[in-house]
Amino acid sequence: MNSDLSYTARLREVVERCLLESHQQTPENTRRAYTPKQKEWKLWCQRKGFASIPEGWPELYVPGRPLPDDLVDEGKLLLFMADEVVSRAPRTGSRVAQERRKRREAGAAGGVAKRKKKLQDHGQDEDEVPAADSGDEEGSFESSLKLQYNTVRSYVSAIQKLYDIQRTRGMNPAPRPQGVALKAMQKSILRTTWARKRSEYADRGENTIKDSYTPSQILVHTSAVWNEPKQIACALRTQVDFLLGNHMLLRSSNRRPLEFPDCFCLKLPKEGIK
Repeated sequence: MNSDLSYTARLREVVERCLLESHQQTPENTRRAYTPKQKEWKLWCQRKGFASIPEGWPELYVPGRPLPDDLVDEGKLLLFMADEVVSRAPRTGSRVAQERRKRREAGAAGGVAKRKKKLQDHGQDEDEVPAADSGDEEGSFESSLKLQYNTVRSYVSAIQKLYDIQRTRGMNPAPRPQGVALKAMQKSILRTTWARKRSEYADRGENTIKDSYTPSQILVHTSAVWNEPKQIACALRTQVDFLLGNHMLLRSSNRRPLEFPDCFCLKLPKEGIK
């Protein structure tokens, strides 16, 4: 009996240490993206009033029933996405700023037309008519936009990451939430997004990697990197990482684990220095 308890305690210690190492090695951008979404999930579970985890869990698990507390299953995740994410407007971002600017411009144009009409009706000077206060409109601004596919996918990935942690700790006996229903919801959002872009004749060349810099700025980047003589190793890695991303369009998850022993050259005919 004592040996079983000792084994269980040792196993938990190893699991927690591995999870801590995994958390520390997670890129900062990923942590910054996932943490608020996971907190939002936990707050939603509290508002829904799911039961707390009972004694003897997970032996009391019954397939088909909602899991207690903030434990993740596909049904709860689908409900969370439908209630809190899919139908919600974005809070910040370039699309919201652009929509706000367009409404402000439209409101200003409408205000000018009203001022001119009032001048014509009352024969007043323009200075005598007070300008419309747009503060109330700014304060009551409600975006008509919806979250795009990448944001929705980020929510799903963040909650699935939380599930993986719960599963590793032995708290979650449910299957991983990646079934047909969840995939169908994501595909539906993607189809809706593309249909809207086609109907609006949206420029699909906007907001791509080409908008980040121009070819002439590559030399500026290279010069700035190599102007750090005390950090030659970091400068070399930064420059190689940038060039790989520029010329090969590799994602950061493919570039980060790359090491020099993994690289090799291919000699091509009529290529290179003669």
